[in-house]
Amino acid sequence: MRSAALPCLAALVCLSCGDSRRPTRPSPTNNNSSNNNSSNNNTSNNNSSGASVQVQVRSFTRPYQAEGIVAPQGQQHIYIEADVINAESTPLLVRWRGFSLQTDSGVHPVSELTAQLSDTCNYELDGRGRKFCSLYFQVAAGATPQTLIFRTPKGDVHGAIDASRGPPALCAQPGPELDLAACSDGCNNDGDGFTDCEDSDCCDVLSSCAPGTFCGGAMVECVMGEEGSIASCNDGCDNDGNSYSDCNDFGCCDVRSCQADTSCFSRPDPFVLPLAFNDGAISGVDASTLPAGPTPCHAPVLVYVTQVRDGDTFVVEAITGDVSGPVRLIGVDTPEIGRDGAISDCYGDEAGAWMQQVAGRTLWLTFDSECTDRFDRNLAYAYYGGRRTELLQRHLLRRGFARRFPFSGNDGLAELLDNDEQIARAAGVGLWTACP
Repeated sequence: MRSAALPCLAALVCLSCGDSRRPTRPSPTNNNSSNNNSSNNNTSNNNSSGASVQVQVRSFTRPYQAEGIVAPQGQQHIYIEADVINAESTPLLVRWRGFSLQTDSGVHPVSELTAQLSDTCNYELDGRGRKFCSLYFQVAAGATPQTLIFRTPKGDVHGAIDASRGPPALCAQPGPELDLAACSDGCNNDGDGFTDCEDSDCCDVLSSCAPGTFCGGAMVECVMGEEGSIASCNDGCDNDGNSYSDCNDFGCCDVRSCQADTSCFSRPDPFVLPLAFNDGAISGVDASTLPAGPTPCHAPVLVYVTQVRDGDTFVVEAITGDVSGPVRLIGVDTPEIGRDGAISDCYGDEAGAWMQQVAGRTLWLTFDSECTDRFDRNLAYAYYGGRRTELLQRHLLRRGFARRFPFSGNDGLAELLDNDEQIARAAGVGLWTACP
């Protein structure tokens, strides 16, 4: 059952509209309040890859203790809350396994507790976006956290941790932080280290939290239109006016990966299921709706595949139009298959074997700005159906048979294909695990 998104304020500005579920902060058992430290975004950040991505540590709790969670002897758990900030215009894939923690005793990988206790750190962060992560680490007892490290394609990003800062002061009369008075007094009433708009208990009480706070989220300007691009499927807005947004809008299911309790998550993943060919129906597809380059060199053509050469090249005969001969898929590159006794590249045989299923099938080809390469091969996008998920390039990437390979002047679907590669890389499917 799909749950409708809350209407965006003024229909154009979303403070926290959409399906993004507000994370629930854990309730650590504090034996010593000085061990629960709040950074309140006042930490400095070293970004080794420039200012394009930043990590800001909101707070940390050590040792983190909860019912059923016991660290081995001589170890402690540390719980960290941080914001990931993407200043680039392109989306950034954030996965909890990409974090590590520098302490005065060394660098520690993120704990598997993160997957068990938190679902807030697996998402695609839109360009110019900011989003929250909660993370758990297991380190030596007494170790002091110094830097949170986030691995990005462009290098490691460092978020400093100010271990000298203590938590907000407890109020004179401690108690639950659940009503308007307690959520507006600037006090850490319940002893969890968070106050007012930074305390998740107050998010349902307060309606005026500023953007950038935990309850206020990040302000996003909603652009009304189709909800089917990476940007529109990550902005928390009901862009197309159908009362659904992002992972609760079926228009986004083919574009991004989604968490549990969303409409898209419960729908079968088209990139796991077998390809559903329908040679009889494909001729009736309106090819003008199939994605292509912004200035295609040729109109879409319907072709019959006579031979598959490898994972990204096959031979076709024209059914409509005048395109025949070898076709090289734009935007992807599969490992080479060994010929004349040569050894195949890692995962080349697997990619070629998977592509054999298109032999004898009917496909639509769409084009980008250049129609042929120096080997006189036709350069095209290949569809076995009328949906955006039925683009062969996307399946090669999402299933781990190919890497992205930008063709000069022929990269009109770069954003979509880059996103597919990031998802496959993060999941470790296919060649991303098999090939060192």
